[in-house]
Amino acid sequence: MGDLPIWVEKILVGEERLPTWPVEGTTGYEACAAIARVLTDPEGLRRIDALWREETGEERDWPEVLAEAKAQVIRQDLAAELAQLKNLALAAVQASGEIEAGEEAIREAVLALLVEIPRYRTYLESDDPERRAEDARLLDEAADRAAEGLVSDMALRFVARAIRDGDTEEARRLRTRFQQVTGALMAKSQEDTAFYRFTRCLAHCEVGGEPGDPVWTPARFGEWLSERTGRDLTLTSSHDTKRAEDARMRLVAMTHLPDAFAHVWQASKAVDGAPKVDPRIRWYAVQSLLALWEDGRQDLEDRLAGHLEKALREAREVTNWTHPREEAEARPEDFARALAREWGRGLPDGAPR
Repeated sequence: MGDLPIWVEKILVGEERLPTWPVEGTTGYEACAAIARVLTDPEGLRRIDALWREETGEERDWPEVLAEAKAQVIRQDLAAELAQLKNLALAAVQASGEIEAGEEAIREAVLALLVEIPRYRTYLESDDPERRAEDARLLDEAADRAAEGLVSDMALRFVARAIRDGDTEEARRLRTRFQQVTGALMAKSQEDTAFYRFTRCLAHCEVGGEPGDPVWTPARFGEWLSERTGRDLTLTSSHDTKRAEDARMRLVAMTHLPDAFAHVWQASKAVDGAPKVDPRIRWYAVQSLLALWEDGRQDLEDRLAGHLEKALREAREVTNWTHPREEAEARPEDFARALAREWGRGLPDGAPR
């Protein structure tokens, strides 16, 4: 492209680094996550976590919630892709002659590997030996985790080897398609499902965010800054982020004021309809109103109820987009409107402001 600068919209996960491509950098989702992490108060988040678990009964940690979402999405939304990968893996088995394995064993192996891949995309065909070695190690570690739940890992180990460095044409086709599907699976299961289930602090349920690693020290933030090229973009909101900067920072701020948030949470229990709504849903609604509140706005009741409809359908635990259960959505939405109405009248006496 000559002198034309190029940035790529790529979401880096964990310690992942951008491949050595001829680009200026990414569009900056990692910056969005880093800012929220360094501004989050660790002790305040710990106290909010304890209250969240006590009030909602949630016992799972982020990796478990994400794995459950991935297993659901690959079986439902991406069922055609799973079937295609199974057929490609069977073709690779037949071409190799190394093992004998039935369709169900191969399907189970492919599914387990997909769930355990921790990034959007690997680059096992890369010309960069360091990148290729890193992604091969990532795949091997995913296979080790996936093997823990299987009666026999023979099919799993073969599929992993074929994806990693199989040299038949069938294995190459499997490798290409597998690496394409992991990105779609991560996007749909993390961004559009698990982020609406693991609702401890919604500031960290953001594209590029890591709810399981939500806090950075200033020193860690400084290390990250030192790795930037000076040409990377700093993104705070985009077409894909779940919340705008101001809304997200209000949610970060609640980690600095856990007592105030706890007071608001307790007051929300007295709002009309609260006892009839699952505490997990009420927890989400209270945070969402905190994030979008503006004194004097006239549309907050409908805005909050509409957002709650979206959140419930994305989470897909009581309703969903393809088969919405409007009767299951009605009580939470009525509660959301009542919550916004009560909030507009003023917080209870003694509530922190």
